[in-house]
Amino acid sequence: MQTSLPKLQTHLQKQLNSATAPLLRFIPPPVSSVLPWFPKHQQNAVRLLRDGLHHIDLVVEVRDARIPLSSANPQFDKVLGNRDRIIVFNKFDLANHNMCKKMEISFKKYTSIPFIFLSAKKRDSQSMKSLMNLLVEKANSNRQRYSGMSVIVVGLPNVGKSSIVNSLRNCVLKKPKAAKVADFAGVTQSIQTKVKIHDNPVIYLVDTPGVINPQTKSPLQGLRIAVTGCSKDSLTNELALAQYLLFRLNQSETAVAKYTKTFKMPPVPEPRIEIVLKALEMESRSHRHELSIEVDSTVAVPRILFASSLSDACLSFLQMFRNGSFGQFMLDDCRPEGVKAWFETHGGADPDRGVAVMTPDFSKQREEKLGIIVYEDEDKDAMKNAP
Repeated sequence: MQTSLPKLQTHLQKQLNSATAPLLRFIPPPVSSVLPWFPKHQQNAVRLLRDGLHHIDLVVEVRDARIPLSSANPQFDKVLGNRDRIIVFNKFDLANHNMCKKMEISFKKYTSIPFIFLSAKKRDSQSMKSLMNLLVEKANSNRQRYSGMSVIVVGLPNVGKSSIVNSLRNCVLKKPKAAKVADFAGVTQSIQTKVKIHDNPVIYLVDTPGVINPQTKSPLQGLRIAVTGCSKDSLTNELALAQYLLFRLNQSETAVAKYTKTFKMPPVPEPRIEIVLKALEMESRSHRHELSIEVDSTVAVPRILFASSLSDACLSFLQMFRNGSFGQFMLDDCRPEGVKAWFETHGGADPDRGVAVMTPDFSKQREEKLGIIVYEDEDKDAMKNAP
């Protein structure tokens, strides 16, 4: 049976309205199918970090602000020990600002490590200056000891380490890029040479390859890491990632409104991933009004034949999320109880109060929605118990 796009939309509406109950919980796949990637260059990076640590004065650990807890790598705690550290939550522009503010308060209760939220790719000069001020303050604290201070940048793949190196280099010295940057994981594959970012005092940065923790056992943590692009897409289960992402999006009225409008979808309750991916594919075609699609009308959910590969459709869907097309999200549970549970489970808590540097303007505060799923500024959903 062949049908035009308007007829297909009507058919989808009828079939989905009469379909079985929507998916209320997500059953994650094994973590090995989500984070199978720990290449040799990452193993070498961990070894070189351990062997060369005596040359390092300060560590800048970069995390993804959308998964500020899941993007921590306990390997760094073991390798770096008590080395002085600053945590940078990058990609702040893609994270929910209200929840970042809430997490700031909770985070300081469990660690004394200074931290800062910023967006390296947005050329946020004020945030970069704040980070640079922390580095300069450290160097000036003991000029003799930190003469030519060496700072190493570590983190998961694709959290923006190289972007931060380049932004800091440009912040004061106005120098061109010194490190390769890309929107996918695995670009930096060796520990780089020192890059000067400040003249007085002299400060050098060293970029390193992103390192995935091969001991990650939580499938949900693995999904969050992979959905935000911190692992290699070609080696992961793209369909599982897309299904998990849709599961999370469907719990936010704001996100649902955005993706249904973007894909010109009929307003159906909690559509399944096949429907969303097909709508994405149709919308991406310049001749979508002339498109004919085979539909099996005997089943509750139509059997749609994909013109392009399912993998490509999944990756396009994921990339739109990574670019912020569906709003600002925190995939981790960053409520006070969520942060507490994380430190109790993963360790690393410090009884001393930390020093937080929050350069973005948080003066415009809105009411926080309770729950652990998605924190949207305009979200009206009641967040329920879900992964």
